[in-house]
Amino acid sequence: MSVTRWEKVRFWVSVIVCAGVVAGSAVWARALREKETPVLSQAAQAEETFPALVRPVPGETLRGFERQGWNATLRCYDAHEALDLAANEGDAVLAALSGTVVAVRRDRLLGGVVEVESEGGILCRYAALKWPAAVSESETVDAGQRLGGVGGAPCEAAQGAHVHFALIVNGETVEPRFHAEKER
Repeated sequence: MSVTRWEKVRFWVSVIVCAGVVAGSAVWARALREKETPVLSQAAQAEETFPALVRPVPGETLRGFERQGWNATLRCYDAHEALDLAANEGDAVLAALSGTVVAVRRDRLLGGVVEVESEGGILCRYAALKWPAAVSESETVDAGQRLGGVGGAPCEAAQGAHVHFALIVNGETVEPRFHAEKER
């Protein structure tokens, strides 16, 4: 009995699909295990000690901090280790903490990006800003100071105008909590 070319293709496609399902299951199983055994990382422990953050824009959270979530623009699952905060285009984006501007760049996926480094290994990344930004590299900024205006992020265009805000403590991305949220 000979096997046709089509049967060989179907066989290898099914092998690849099954391998993807198994790999995906392993990823989800690991994620569930990690959630069931909470171990505070150095960054999470440090989060309790650093100063309260000023909210960069007053809008609601459009997309929260998640290790795996649906990206409506790209139509796929991705890691979203940041908060997307609703705003109107052109609204002022404020520094969450005082520090030094360490990067100002234009990114093809995230739009205008400003990174501010603060004491204690804390880095705040603001993306989806209008270009050019209102600050320059090496500039010192105060908490609440204007960094630029709200623009957009091509990789998150389905959400409209917003700020993509990430908080990195000692090299590890953590979920941002703003001043009013810390008081609850």
